[in-house]
Amino acid sequence: MIQRFVYETIDSTNREAFRLANNEGAQKAPFFVLSKTQTEGKGRVGRKWESEEGGLYFSLYLRPSLEIDKASMLTLIMAVAVAKAIHKCLQVKLEDSNNYTLEIKWPNDIVLNGKKVVGILTELRCDQDGYAVVIGTGVNLSQTRFAEELQEKATSMKNELGISISTEILLKYIEEYFLQEYTTFEKIGDLSFLRETYESMLANKDRQVRVLDPKEEFLGIARGIDEMGRLLVETKDGQIQKVYAGEVSVRGLLGYVD
Repeated sequence: MIQRFVYETIDSTNREAFRLANNEGAQKAPFFVLSKTQTEGKGRVGRKWESEEGGLYFSLYLRPSLEIDKASMLTLIMAVAVAKAIHKCLQVKLEDSNNYTLEIKWPNDIVLNGKKVVGILTELRCDQDGYAVVIGTGVNLSQTRFAEELQEKATSMKNELGISISTEILLKYIEEYFLQEYTTFEKIGDLSFLRETYESMLANKDRQVRVLDPKEEFLGIARGIDEMGRLLVETKDGQIQKVYAGEVSVRGLLGYVD
């Protein structure tokens, strides 16, 4: 089991993970940081992640051996691990596993019945020994209220399915699935081994998306991902554009921007 540092409340589990690794007597990778609430939880492109009590908020600190340009793929690996773990928990709780849809919205969200239930933010820092990665994840479990601007876009397990999931059990499964995929990833060096699984969960697949590239916005149909985790978007002239998660945003499912 990966070591865990557990808090009642904290500013950000991502920040604390870096602090623990950088302080004197630094904690060695890998390790988890968990908190019941966050006062400054972070989402993608500087957005705030609502982190009231009732969710699972954690960060995983890693020191990958692969090249730094492959670090962004860890977001996709975590998304698959979390989706598998949620499915596992729901199979135990629900008599009919067909009464919900759970999908990954590339690159960093998981949606339950069309509403966001998980967000993932991966950050990295370089040092004299290479680089470190922190994968921050927030899972909405038993929250019943959301900010007005999020009510049509976000949900929780309790809101959507009327059930509660143990944070301890869910994290256990997440750790198990993540380590399985991460071990293979470090051996192979890309996502070719996970591509089929990821695409089977991909909410954007074969749907129209608008790629909000700062250079030029364009419309297309999402066809899947490549071995590097880039979204493959087919444009109206039949060309396939490879979209990097760190460079652009995609608008499509749910109408919100990543």
